[in-house]
Amino acid sequence: MSEIFKIVLQKNKVNFILSILFCSITAIFNIASAFILKDFIDIALSGNIKRLNNLLLLAIIYIILFLLISYAATFFKNLYISKGNYNLKSKLLNTILYKTINFFNSENTNRYIKLFSVDLETVKVNIIENKVDFFKNIITLILGLLSMIFLNIYLFLGILATTIVSVLIGALFNKILPNIEKHTIKSSNSLNVFISDLLKGFQIVKIFQIEKRTNKIFLRKLDTEEKLLLRKNNIYNIVSVFSEASTNIMAFVLFYIGANQVISGNTSMGTVVAYIQLLNFVVVPIQKIPSSIMKFSSSKNIVDFILHLINEKPRREIGEASISFSQDIVLNNVSFFYKDSSLPALDNINFTFKKGKKYAIVGHSGSGKSTLLNILQKHWETYWGNIYIGGIDLRVISSNLLYRNLSVMQQEVFIFDDTIINNITLFSDFKDEDVKSVIKNSNLDEVIVNKGIDYLCGENGYNLSGGERQRIAIARSLLQKAPILLFDEATSSLDNETTANIEELILNMDEVTCLVVSHKLHKNILSKFDQILVLKNGRLVESGTFDELMKNQSDFWALYKLSN
Repeated sequence: MSEIFKIVLQKNKVNFILSILFCSITAIFNIASAFILKDFIDIALSGNIKRLNNLLLLAIIYIILFLLISYAATFFKNLYISKGNYNLKSKLLNTILYKTINFFNSENTNRYIKLFSVDLETVKVNIIENKVDFFKNIITLILGLLSMIFLNIYLFLGILATTIVSVLIGALFNKILPNIEKHTIKSSNSLNVFISDLLKGFQIVKIFQIEKRTNKIFLRKLDTEEKLLLRKNNIYNIVSVFSEASTNIMAFVLFYIGANQVISGNTSMGTVVAYIQLLNFVVVPIQKIPSSIMKFSSSKNIVDFILHLINEKPRREIGEASISFSQDIVLNNVSFFYKDSSLPALDNINFTFKKGKKYAIVGHSGSGKSTLLNILQKHWETYWGNIYIGGIDLRVISSNLLYRNLSVMQQEVFIFDDTIINNITLFSDFKDEDVKSVIKNSNLDEVIVNKGIDYLCGENGYNLSGGERQRIAIARSLLQKAPILLFDEATSSLDNETTANIEELILNMDEVTCLVVSHKLHKNILSKFDQILVLKNGRLVESGTFDELMKNQSDFWALYKLSN
C-alpha cells in the first residue's frame, strides 16, 4: 500500500499536506461548534442578554471562517485526488507500454481493460480519497474525545466503552472481507472475459448456433458472481446495521449519564447539549473509520496486482551499441510448442537468412509460417534452440532496439481511431517526401484523394475497407526504413495487381533483409526471390530458388500446382 501511495504523492505532497491541514482545521471548527452551543444554552439559562449578543457575533464570524476553511479543504482534497489519480494511471500505462509483446501473449488483455475502467476507480475511492477521509476522521475522533474529557470525565467513560466494542467488531469483519473480495474479483474477471469473448466472437456464436450453450455458461458465471457480491454486501450491511445500533446505544448512555450529572449538580445543561453535538463528531468517525480500514483491505488484491505489474523486473538485454542488424539471421535447431499442444508449431528449423536477401516463405495453413515470423518479433521466448542476429542471441536483444530495426506488415491490421496520416506515421514526425513516397508505393494515393489525409478511420478502421486498412499498414511499415522486413500475408485483401506492385517494391529494396509469407504463388514474383522456404507441419522441408524447387517436383511443386 505504501508503494502505491508513493506514486500518488509524486509532485503531489503539497496538495496532500494542505488537504490534511485544512481538513484538520475543519475538524477543529466542528468541535468548536459544540462549545458555542454550550455557551448559548448556559447564557440563555443565566438570562444575560449582553453576553448572548456577543456570542451571536462570534457565531457569525465562526460561520464565515468555517465556510472559507471548508472550501479550502475541499479544493486541495480534489486537487490531491486528481493529481494522485493522474500519477497512478500514467505510471501504469507507461509500465504496460514498455512491456514486451511476449508479456501480452501470456496475459489476457481484458484484465488490463478492467484495470483501467474499473479497478483504478476503486483505488481512487478506496485508497487515494479514503486516505484523506481516514485522517480527517481520526483527527475529528481524537478532538471529540479530548473535548468530552475536558467537559465531563464520566460522560466520556460511558462513550469510550461503547466505542471500544464498536472498533473490536469492525476489526473482526475486517479480517473476513479481503478473502471474499479476492474471490469476487476473480469471478468478476472471469465473467468480463467471457462477455468480451462473446462480443468479439458474435459471428461464430450465430453461425454455429451456440446461443443456448453460451447463455448457459454466462448464467452460471453470473450466478457465481452475484452470490459472492451478495455475501460481500451482507457483511457490509451487518457492519452498517451495527454502526447504526451503536449510535443509539451511545445516545442512550449519554442521556442517562448526563441526566444523572445534571440532577446531581455536577454538570450544566449546556454541557449535555455540547455532548450531544460532540457525539456526532465521535459517532460518525467511529462508523467511518472501520469502513475506511475495510476499503483499504478490500483493495489489497488490486494493489498487489498493480505492484506486481509495476515491479516485475525485465530480463537484462543487450544494449544498442552491441549489435548490427545489417547482418545474417541464423536459426539453430529452433522448435516451438504452443501452450497445451503436444504437436510442434515449429520443428527443428535450421536456416540462415543472409543480409540483404529476399526470402519467400510458403506452406499450407498451420504449417508454421506466421509462428516463425512471430518468434523473430519476440512474441514468445519459450522456443527451443537459438536465433542469432548479428551473432547475438535474440533472447537477450533489447525489445526496443529490435523493433527500431525491424518492420512488420501483418495480415491482421490494427488501425487507431484517428486520421489516416496519424495511422501511417503512428504519431511520429517524418519528412513529407518520405510520407508521400510510401503513400504512392502502397497505392494509398487514390484513397487520400477521395477521403483526405485527415479522414477519421473509426475504431480499428471501421470506416475503411479491408484493402484500405492493409494499404495503411503497408505504408506505415515502409516508412520505418528498417534493415529487416517481415511481411506476413499482408496483401491478402488486395487485388493481384496491387499485390504484385508491392511485392515488386519489396524485392527492389537494397540492403534490406526481407522475409515474405505469401499465399499467392505467382511465378513472375516468386522467381525473383533469392530463396523460397517451404514449411510443412512446422518443419522446413525444402528451400531453394523457384526453378530449383520446381525441378525437384516435391512439396513446393505440389503446392504450386494446387494453387495455380
